[in-house]
Amino acid sequence: MTERKAIVQGSTAARGFLPIKLNSFQRVMLLWEEVHAYNAACVLQLRGPLDSQRLRDSIETTCRDVGLGRMVVDAKRAILRFEPLDTVALKIIGAAGQVTDLLNEVLTEEINAPFPPERHHPIRWILVTSPETGFVVAVWHHVVADAESLRLLLAEILSRYYGGPHRTNRTFSLNAGETAGMIRSHWARSGYFSSLTRAVRLHSRMRRVYRLPESKDGGQSARVLLFGAPDGLLRRLRAGCRRRRVNVHDAFLTALMAALVEFTPRRQSHRKRRGLALATAVDLRRIDRGKFGQRFGLYVGHWINTLDKPDALDLEGILQEMTRQTQIEKSAERYVGLEWHWRTLLFLRRWLSVNENRTWYRKVYPLSAGVSHVRLNGSGFGAAKDQVLRYFLVSPPGPAVPLVVAPASLDENLTFAAVYREAALNASQVAKLVAVFFARLENLAGKES
Repeated sequence: MTERKAIVQGSTAARGFLPIKLNSFQRVMLLWEEVHAYNAACVLQLRGPLDSQRLRDSIETTCRDVGLGRMVVDAKRAILRFEPLDTVALKIIGAAGQVTDLLNEVLTEEINAPFPPERHHPIRWILVTSPETGFVVAVWHHVVADAESLRLLLAEILSRYYGGPHRTNRTFSLNAGETAGMIRSHWARSGYFSSLTRAVRLHSRMRRVYRLPESKDGGQSARVLLFGAPDGLLRRLRAGCRRRRVNVHDAFLTALMAALVEFTPRRQSHRKRRGLALATAVDLRRIDRGKFGQRFGLYVGHWINTLDKPDALDLEGILQEMTRQTQIEKSAERYVGLEWHWRTLLFLRRWLSVNENRTWYRKVYPLSAGVSHVRLNGSGFGAAKDQVLRYFLVSPPGPAVPLVVAPASLDENLTFAAVYREAALNASQVAKLVAVFFARLENLAGKES
């Protein structure tokens, strides 16, 4: 290859026009989409009214600059590629009443609406306006990106919107498909046999996990509820965690697990399945921030916390067990090792023609709920750092999870989004569960000294 040809090909790859190899999790996501849409979303509340035309121009220019054009997925060859962008649509909705209720309805509609199978821009952009403020809503095709990717992209867009026409982050680029190599390196470090053994042990424990009952006619749809935390909760929660030498994420896991213990008394009459299991989404960029920290793509791993006998522990006991399990998962980097699960699903589909519908997923992976926690700093939004007031993350539940709770902190502001399957839970039940969840967080936070 000549030097000039290599330079041209490298430039083309940077703009995203060369095929990107899908990792096994992305391929499983495509299987999930045969059951139901698998979309994620985030919401940024910005200071003051917004200029919709200027915002749309900033979105369009930034996406072109990065190479985020029309997405084409080839499921058989397990690749995707981006073609040059035509235009970007920005849907504008005026808020006449309660903005939170409107956002809940908009987000519920959007996460249940699949992206088209043909070429499409992988993000739907919505601006919800009111006289005092504006909410930028980004709903994205989850197979192509994660929450940190959208944070990076929105930082570019808002820096352009508030600060000028030039890009502020020259290292921001598309994922070239390197997550497969990242996972292979992890296996080499931790050992293939050890990773497989852990996967088998986890599967054995999952056979003792209680499944939330679902109505047969409940359908596939999910609903979104956004809610803010009480004033000062994050500050007090951090102080309570420091006293116990645990982190805030362990507190979120503990509060949700404790709420589920109270919410599922029928478990105790079950002969085998009395345990509870929580999945935690993890940003795989933590493996090498210097290499992957500025990449747009899907860098998502997870681990699972389980309690076989949750009723035997009080709140402090649950916290100690969640912390112990989390420390093991982090030290062993098991959030990557669960790759075996994805490979097993792909094997079952390709060679055994197993139909992985939602009933099958719930039986094999009876997760009680999921937690997707993000912690943001206002300075990460560049020129817009003083304009971003609140951030909400909306994580999809997938076919096996009845409920996902997504805590999001932006500096000292804490918000939550709950996404739940209507077949498993209704709005009243979720409201009661959230009330218990907050009560347990208050127990862990304690009073200010």
